[in-house]
Amino acid sequence: MGAVRTVAITGAGGFVGKRLVREAHRRNLAVRAILRRGAAPEGMTEAEVHRLDLAEGGAPLARALDGADALIHAAGHMGNDARVHDRDTHRATEALLAAAEEAGIARVVLLGSVAVYDVSTLADDGSGIVTEATTLVTGETAPDAYAAAKARQDRDLSAWAKSSGTEAWLLRAGAIYGPGRIWTTQLGARVGPLTLRLGGGGEVPVVDVERVARACLDAAETPPPGGLGVLNLLDDALPDRAGMVRALRTHGACGPAVAVPWRALLPVARALSGIEGRPGLLRAATLRARYTPLRWPNEALRAAFPERDRGSFEDRIAVACRSEAT
Repeated sequence: MGAVRTVAITGAGGFVGKRLVREAHRRNLAVRAILRRGAAPEGMTEAEVHRLDLAEGGAPLARALDGADALIHAAGHMGNDARVHDRDTHRATEALLAAAEEAGIARVVLLGSVAVYDVSTLADDGSGIVTEATTLVTGETAPDAYAAAKARQDRDLSAWAKSSGTEAWLLRAGAIYGPGRIWTTQLGARVGPLTLRLGGGGEVPVVDVERVARACLDAAETPPPGGLGVLNLLDDALPDRAGMVRALRTHGACGPAVAVPWRALLPVARALSGIEGRPGLLRAATLRARYTPLRWPNEALRAAFPERDRGSFEDRIAVACRSEAT
């Protein structure tokens, strides 16, 4: 394909989507901002805005994609309702890819999640390493509906890219933080004024929202190797859980922290296994998926899209915390 001039962005009104639109404009790209119905197009005076329901597909979606060179799919359900995921993750992606193929979109970028990895296959002593080659969960092995849906979405895009011949990138992001979002359940839980930190070792797989935006636009403008590129989207020099909670406390973003060994909750989780609707901290599979101490290298990301010096994690989290306090 030639140079990218127009990019379509789903989820353009969301936490990540707004940064994607801003980064695209910074690169002098024309933007088709695709928002859910009723969403306010804040800061999108220069974008062509389309409000629609992705799962419905049809003429509104075809109009939004017509003439675009690349598509960044950043819309998605963040909850844990399998029925909602079936519609807003699976059916929406299916409709979007069909429309993208019909519109002749030359390159598709999916913003996915590292939740797709089956970390139960890795050592739980701190030596386990997650890479792009780590086994994905299935509907049977996923710790929750979100991980199952994102893994299915990954597989759907991979199969579609191969069958359609369309270039595609799978960017599996860690927990995304930035101004307006600084907490992740990878740390534990908040109980009133207290923070229950589950575990201390192992890296927290996080990524700054601005890096997410830059990487997505880099992917939209870059041919993937072999037609399908897969990258874990993570910060450099990731903090461990104790270090991240300490940074949040330093900036007044969380209360006093109590360290709790995550394995101490496993007997409770097993005892309550028959209760439907219990929170993730009372599910053994979720505890292992979130708190097994692991390493999350991002060498492949840095090789594909070299970053200039953007400051340390401590610098970035300080900016996010100050914004949260204002």
